[in-house]
Amino acid sequence: MRYVAKYFRTQDSTEASLDVLEKALEQTPNSSFLHHQIGLCYKKQLINMLQPGSGSRVPATLKRAKAEQCIQCFRKAVGLKPSNIHARINLAEAYGENQQLNEAEKIFTELLQDESLRDPDKQQVHTSYGLFLFYKKKAEDRAVAQFKAAYRMKIQSYNRRQAGKRLEQIAERWRKNRRAAEASQILAFLRAEDKNSAETEDLSAAFERGMKFK
Repeated sequence: MRYVAKYFRTQDSTEASLDVLEKALEQTPNSSFLHHQIGLCYKKQLINMLQPGSGSRVPATLKRAKAEQCIQCFRKAVGLKPSNIHARINLAEAYGENQQLNEAEKIFTELLQDESLRDPDKQQVHTSYGLFLFYKKKAEDRAVAQFKAAYRMKIQSYNRRQAGKRLEQIAERWRKNRRAAEASQILAFLRAEDKNSAETEDLSAAFERGMKFK
């Protein structure tokens, strides 16, 4: 049932997914996974509400109610399983959408201080925190620091691509706003990291070729 629900959600059939998940939750009400998945369905509905081309304008009260549904589900998932890193990230993002900025900042700070985080999770935290700082707190310099931290991690992922994309956008924005020197520094950083990544990949490939001949 869990995988059926995830399939419906990826197909944008959130109502069908919610129906499956809520039935499953009746059987296992203390499942962090199920509460998290229900929260992701609400998150997808919220994203659709926030889309500029979503048709008729959605009242702010409905958006807030949907954000609060997300918060309730993600908070429950985290309460049942504090090690559910993705639920903690989603909870912080939901707080951000609901303008509960201090709560969001607290979660991101706690996650960055968590030394048990695996590198892919840490990379996601840096990217998500950067987006929060950029869009919700309008703190561009702090956002740049988080995006750089995510991009330095040589894990080729959606989060790294997002961080790189945002850095390029900020560099272009700063170039137009008389921060050309800082914009150039960002672009130089990206070039240097890309060069290091390419050299690392070349060394790995050479090592693998050498192993084949042993």
